[in-house]
Amino acid sequence: MLGIGGFATCHVIKVPGQEVEFAGKAFYKRNPKNKDITKIDKEIELGASLDHPRIVKVYKKLESRDYIIMLMERCYGGSLSKIMKTRFYLTEPEVRFILSQIVDGLIYLKSKKIMHLDLKLSNILLDDYYQVKIADFGLAEP
Repeated sequence: MLGIGGFATCHVIKVPGQEVEFAGKAFYKRNPKNKDITKIDKEIELGASLDHPRIVKVYKKLESRDYIIMLMERCYGGSLSKIMKTRFYLTEPEVRFILSQIVDGLIYLKSKKIMHLDLKLSNILLDDYYQVKIADFGLAEP
């Protein structure tokens, strides 16, 4: 398990025969918070439509009887929230480096007329090269 949110859990997904790992955001259909499936579909559709180095790539929707799973790029560096819990602070050069990438991602979203509306440390991920990836478009408004 990679993380737990208010509406979903996020897990590592391994594809048999491939070395690539994905992240899967699993929405339990019977969770009362997930009763409006169209909101989940909107998040997946919006995420899949975005293509920028500072945005987590959404690949596809998988569905079973009990779950809807959003298959996404895996970010091995984790969230800024987890990093701050272990390190407690970032150096000034690290803050400049991270903040410039966040702004780059937000400029892209603005160009697409999208408001994220839930930008917080747990929704800012770092990939395996410690590059920023903005995630979780569940509350986003196009």
